[in-house]
Amino acid sequence: MATSQIVPFATAPGANVQALADFLAAASTSAGFSSGVANSGALNRAWRQSSFMAAGLAGLLVSNGVDVVDDGNLASLVSKLVSLFAGTSSTQKLPGGFILQWGIGPASDSAGRSIATFPAAFPTNCLLLLGSYSSRATAAGEQVVVTAGTKTLSQGNLFCFNSGVAAAGSTPTYIAIGN
Repeated sequence: MATSQIVPFATAPGANVQALADFLAAASTSAGFSSGVANSGALNRAWRQSSFMAAGLAGLLVSNGVDVVDDGNLASLVSKLVSLFAGTSSTQKLPGGFILQWGIGPASDSAGRSIATFPAAFPTNCLLLLGSYSSRATAAGEQVVVTAGTKTLSQGNLFCFNSGVAAAGSTPTYIAIGN
């Protein structure tokens, strides 16, 4: 099982952090902290925000089987994130029982249709399917537009068009949200 050494900071109830409204309004939020006596609540808020996001990204990697170590190797971390999001497909469970899935559909047929099979079937509903252009050899200035069609628990239809005409051979990417 993958592990993470990245943990959030100051997340306990009642943690000594500056109120968000005060933090957002403070000059130090955009200019940085000046020398002198430190405001622990403001510093803790800044550290919590950055550690919260870092821990969230680390958790995303771990949930996809990738170890995250606190070794200061930014290039390695970026490579792991790029590999995760550039992969052909994946699934991520979200709070509230929602599931996010993404991937690359097969090349579209002569009617411009690509049937994308999700990495895993949604247990109850596929609520949303969004398509986008991934790759196709086009002439300069041409743009492929992808629209989503019908969807089931396990797959969705994506339609690729170039200037309103079916774009055969296009490879669409997709994001699907369900529960």
